[in-house]
This record gives sequence, C-alpha cells and structure tokens, in this order.
Amino acid sequence: MFRVEYSIPLSWPPSNRQIIRYIGFLSLNHYSSSTTRSYISGISYKLKIQGNEDLTKSFIIQKLLGGCDRLYKSKDLREPLTIDILIRLNVALRHVCSSRYETILFQTAFNLAFAAFLRVSEFAITTNVMLEHVLHRRHVNIDYPFCKLDLEMMVLFFCHINGKSLTRFQFQTVLNKGLKFLSLNTSRFNTHSFRIGAATSAFMSGKTENKIKTMGRWMSSSFQRYIRIPNI
Repeated sequence: MFRVEYSIPLSWPPSNRQIIRYIGFLSLNHYSSSTTRSYISGISYKLKIQGNEDLTKSFIIQKLLGGCDRLYKSKDLREPLTIDILIRLNVALRHVCSSRYETILFQTAFNLAFAAFLRVSEFAITTNVMLEHVLHRRHVNIDYPFCKLDLEMMVLFFCHINGKSLTRFQFQTVLNKGLKFLSLNTSRFNTHSFRIGAATSAFMSGKTENKIKTMGRWMSSSFQRYIRIPNI
C-alpha cells in the first residue's frame, strides 16, 4: 500500500529516504509507535541477515521513531497482580493444573515472580534470552537435611516432572487458566503483572523509592511506571 500510494518501485534494499518516508506514512495513518517499531525492526532484520547496511540505525531514523513514541504513546493497560489475586491464584491452580507436581511448580513460580520482582525472562525460557541469564539450580541454596540435589548442575530451576524447562508460553497459559477460573479479565494481565504488582504493593506498604528500586533491581526512576495506585 505504501509503495503503491507513493509510486515507489519494488526494489531491495530500500534507501534511507524510503525508510524515512515509510515511517512518515505509518505516522500519518495513525499506526501506534510499537507497530511502527515492529515494522522497522523487520526491515532491520532482513537488511542484516542479507549482509546489507542496517540503515534503520541511522540518527535521523532513530529520532523519527522516538518522535512516534512521544506522539502515539499508548497507555499501559496492564493491571498489577495484587497479593489478594496471588492468594486466590494459588487456590485456582489446584483446579487448572494437570497434576500435584504441576500445581506446586506454578505456585512456586507465581509466588517467586511476585516476591522477587522477577521478569519472566529471569526464570523461564523465552525467545532471544541466553540461558545463563535464567534462574538455575546453582543460583539457589536449599537448606534441607534430606535434600541431596546437585546444585552445581546447569539445570534451570523450574522444570516439569519430565525434566523439560518451564517456558514463558507455559507460564502465561497457566496464568490465563487461573485468571479465567477466577472470572478475571485475562486481557488485563500478563507475565509482567507480577512485577507491576510487586512494585505497587511495596509502594502501598510504605517502602521508600530507593528501597523499591533496590528490590526490583531498577537503575533509574523507570520503576515509577510500575506503580499503579487504585482509584478510591
């Protein structure tokens, strides 16, 4: 549609000018900044994989993308997963999981994600995340007299009974099942709702900003975006 409207010949790779005009086209047609970035990311990937210069990293194009972010900044509708919802989810998991092992696995994953302000990529397998950045058994000390686990094994901490590691998709799927069981809107929650809920709960309990930054491993004031104060 873009090439047709502006009578641009079908050729590859695109020029810097064509990419700039494409961003302008998307902006004029009110595409969200996230969609625009996604399309430009696709162009970037194809340019790099074919050995071409990645023109999308040029100063002017990056500035245009930043302008789109400011102009079409979308409201983050993700709701915090509160302690109350977490407690109810722990009960719901007994009804939606296939076995006692799976129930305990997801209860532990949910509770730890909340308590430690974890991103899902820090404890489950996700696309484009290196395994050494994910929680392993070697990162955890288990002080239990009858436990004889080899904690130096390069095994991810959350594993199914068959030894396969927990994935982000599985975590989100079981979360959705639990939310549906509780008659909650699944579109308002995702894996990041645990981190949002943890930050919000910490703030509501009177924790200082510096304490919240430390607890959530934030290096800047960006943590403030995670605090969702309920309307009274």
